[in-house]
Amino acid sequence: MNKKLLIAVLAFVALGAFDRVSANLIISIDQTGGNNPVSVDSPRVWNFGITAAGAAYFTANGLTFDSALFDAKVHNDTTEPLVFTLFSGLGGNVAGNTALTTVSMPASAFDQKYSDGGESLFTYKPELFSMGYYSVTLTTTAPDKATEDYFLKQGTLSLLNADGTPLNSSYWLKDKGTGNATSVFNPIGGGGAGIVALAPEVNPAWAMLLVAGLSFGGSLVRRTRRDPALASA
Repeated sequence: MNKKLLIAVLAFVALGAFDRVSANLIISIDQTGGNNPVSVDSPRVWNFGITAAGAAYFTANGLTFDSALFDAKVHNDTTEPLVFTLFSGLGGNVAGNTALTTVSMPASAFDQKYSDGGESLFTYKPELFSMGYYSVTLTTTAPDKATEDYFLKQGTLSLLNADGTPLNSSYWLKDKGTGNATSVFNPIGGGGAGIVALAPEVNPAWAMLLVAGLSFGGSLVRRTRRDPALASA
């Protein structure tokens, strides 16, 4: 377990009052890639999916998610808060999605450099994830100015156990988005043994055609079985 994650998990976090963090399962953004701004004009969005196996595992073991790690930094004149929001559905704050939890952290909680402190740890009411798609966002009303916004690495999202180790890959699906995710899921890799993949999202128009096709096919099969002429045609 790296030093940053260990310190962050044990850190005191300002959420109205200071409480010692006892993380269950964690949403984490890794420290890879270049720096990207987080400002009123540049919100960041990450997608992920929970498999049937994952949902069953979480329920059977009473496991919930209650923490998120983002190592962001501020500039000299940053004053606006940085807001973490967890959504059901892909793409963050878009039509059809529901905000499950939101946590706002003041600019004073962040440093002007990436550090080993706990200022990047957001804690929220425990969420039990069911099978489906989810997304998280980091937003702010800070202006898109080099001295007033936030910065964050172009990392991808991962799900971690309380000790900082990766959650079993059969329980969740990773998206390629590095804070630029849309309402389309772009999985990393083809999946390994034991992964129960999520069903792809179906366009409503195609769904209607599929239902109509199955209905017609079923009636044709029934007619074929009843009608010797059709059976021998």
